[in-house]
Amino acid sequence: MELFSIRIQRTFQLVSTPMYFLADPLLYIWLGDNVPEYTTIFLQIAIVQSLFQVFDVSFYTALYAKGQLKENALISPMLNLLAFPVVYLLFENGFSPVALSWAYLIVYVLAGLLIKPLLIVKIVDYKWNEILSVFIRCFWVTVSAAIPSFFMNKLLDSSTVKGFVSELLLLVVIVVISIYTVGLDEIMRKKIQNFIWSKVKLC
Repeated sequence: MELFSIRIQRTFQLVSTPMYFLADPLLYIWLGDNVPEYTTIFLQIAIVQSLFQVFDVSFYTALYAKGQLKENALISPMLNLLAFPVVYLLFENGFSPVALSWAYLIVYVLAGLLIKPLLIVKIVDYKWNEILSVFIRCFWVTVSAAIPSFFMNKLLDSSTVKGFVSELLLLVVIVVISIYTVGLDEIMRKKIQNFIWSKVKLC
């Protein structure tokens, strides 16, 4: 059940896809002409980071349910601490402030895709094929949403109100279709269909 929950959470995190591709116009709407340097890339990296963070948090929940938190309590803080000297060396060598975000993105990638899976295989007795099936499904959901969204972003001009609204609506449609067709299994699709049909009949 935990792995199914991870897949569902990861799938619905893709709602942030439109925000990633429309980061510039969204920040302009919010801040006007006073958008600080690097703000767009910081936002985009934070969005990507949140996708991997879902794995990290969900696998932690599995460890918590088992009552075995010792290894996680030791490893996770050490991983975060290791990022500090790396970022310091990058700054010393003239890298931009974005290096900090990249460093912590790598931390969450390692935690969510390697360290936490290793822990739940060892402690909670999950099988690697179960975890890999979740990763594979999440990967295909991401690809099926990101690729058409990327081309849509290149084709449409989001600098105008009409272009922004059109692109936003199209990106939302792409994400919803991707989630429904790739991210959900037959049982979940059937439940959604029944729910929608029950609401339609009430109208």
